[in-house]
Amino acid sequence: MDRTWETHRLHLRLLGPDHAAAVRDYGLRSSASHAVWDPTHPADFWDMPQVAERLRQQVAEAQRE
Repeated sequence: MDRTWETHRLHLRLLGPDHAAAVRDYGLRSSASHAVWDPTHPADFWDMPQVAERLRQQVAEAQRE
């Protein structure tokens, strides 16, 4: 399922579990700089199975809308 939202300045795309590695990599690289805004996460938050499951849930939720 390809869900995208675009404006002249922004392009957002819903990513599925097949993008879990890239999402995890980005999250790990940026977590220190985002820490001031992000809530405290459980120790396993960036583990691959948890990232993939969150992406699966987001896709399922978008399909229900």
